[in-house]
Amino acid sequence: MLFDPERSHAAISAAVAQQLDQTPARLLHEHGILPRLVREQLLQQLQLQPPDLEERYGDQLEPFFLERRAALEQVVFSLIRLQQLHAAEELYLRLSDDGADFGGLARSFSQGQERLSGGLVGPMPVGQLHPQIAAALARLQPGELHPPVQADPFQLLLRLEHREPASLSDSLRQQLLNELLEQELGSAVEAQVQTQLERLDLPADG
Repeated sequence: MLFDPERSHAAISAAVAQQLDQTPARLLHEHGILPRLVREQLLQQLQLQPPDLEERYGDQLEPFFLERRAALEQVVFSLIRLQQLHAAEELYLRLSDDGADFGGLARSFSQGQERLSGGLVGPMPVGQLHPQIAAALARLQPGELHPPVQADPFQLLLRLEHREPASLSDSLRQQLLNELLEQELGSAVEAQVQTQLERLDLPADG
């Protein structure tokens, strides 16, 4: 167990008691102060006794990577962002039928920062993209253009340039180990918040 519940409970209760001198228990809960106090105390424990992440989560890493692999894939794509559907449809026809230059159209018409790079975006993990962009790119092969995609308040023209499948590099390995630690920390915060709410006789839903 990463966090000793008894030691955690004692430290957190002391921190909450100190905070109660300044803030009523109800406000402590309603304003989200309680979870922050709990998290701070648990992070202090981690700093005093840093866990060996490889030893702790190494056997979970491969299945966790396989679960996350699609979202960790890197893509490079071209983007034109427009307000009006008819404008997006017109540019789409110019790109698909007339072979217009995507970069030139992006610099002239795109309404986001991507116009500065001629519409080029990335590489970016798929999991960090707007869901509609990620879904559209998933249907494309490199070099293919997607018809206008609505992602309020914009109409988007997308072309996939490159797709790089995720591999378990050293840097990604460390990222996933940190994510597993964060998951366990989140569970511990939730459990300790519930304990404190019961001690303060406050409802869990605020």
